[in-house]
Amino acid sequence: MRRRAFSKPPRATLVTPALLLAAAFTGVTAPAHADEPGREPTLLLLKGDYGPATLIGLSTERPVEPKGPQVISVGLRGRYATIPDTLLDAFLLDHTSLDAWAVGLEVGINGPMGSRWLFAIDYARLAMPGGNFRTGKSAFTAAEAPNAADYTEVDLHLIAIGTQVIWRTAIVPTFGVHYGIGVGLGFTPGEVRTTEVIPTCKAPVAECAHWQSVTHETNEAPWPVWPLIDLVAGFTWEPVPEFGLRYDFGFNGLLYTGMTADVKF
Repeated sequence: MRRRAFSKPPRATLVTPALLLAAAFTGVTAPAHADEPGREPTLLLLKGDYGPATLIGLSTERPVEPKGPQVISVGLRGRYATIPDTLLDAFLLDHTSLDAWAVGLEVGINGPMGSRWLFAIDYARLAMPGGNFRTGKSAFTAAEAPNAADYTEVDLHLIAIGTQVIWRTAIVPTFGVHYGIGVGLGFTPGEVRTTEVIPTCKAPVAECAHWQSVTHETNEAPWPVWPLIDLVAGFTWEPVPEFGLRYDFGFNGLLYTGMTADVKF
């Protein structure tokens, strides 16, 4: 079926039998001038199917224009972040582990060449269980007696702000993969509490005989502000254009993985 729409009434000299039929149907006795102000266009619904056109109805409603692509999105995301023990092993003979959960808010806009710009802020508590941290040669080189040891309690907070540019490659219309890169800044308020201990002490540090006589120190993070480079990849599912879910994994100083839910406008 073909539909033809006339946005302006034709001139009297171009009247066709179909237009005369339309005039009789609507009670119009004469065609209006093309420049008549304030007149709503009349849509003639014609059925052709590659044959003679047949009038099937009249409408004064304007055709619905297709909705453009969503430009702005607002998303809420949650992530699990960690520093792998194998990485800490390169610098410390003894240590505890870092496991953190982060929450964040992001705003996205359309970028050039099909990209999308994201602006985000995230918060995570970087707390590590108290334990002996012993420095020295790592397990990747020859083992060596530690030259220092501290019972360390880490209670830091990470506030990260940054921007990312990501690209999406569709596998099917509603599902695809994405990848991108970003930059930002990380702020780490909080404290690190250390207590000197005897490296050869076998008992729990709080039970050692020298515990009451050692020096306790409270320090801030070595770098309260530090730059971030964010590498990210993952999968995107958009069941409808206005809503999507994104699974991310990447590195921005910490290894992370998590989910984002966003709404587009």
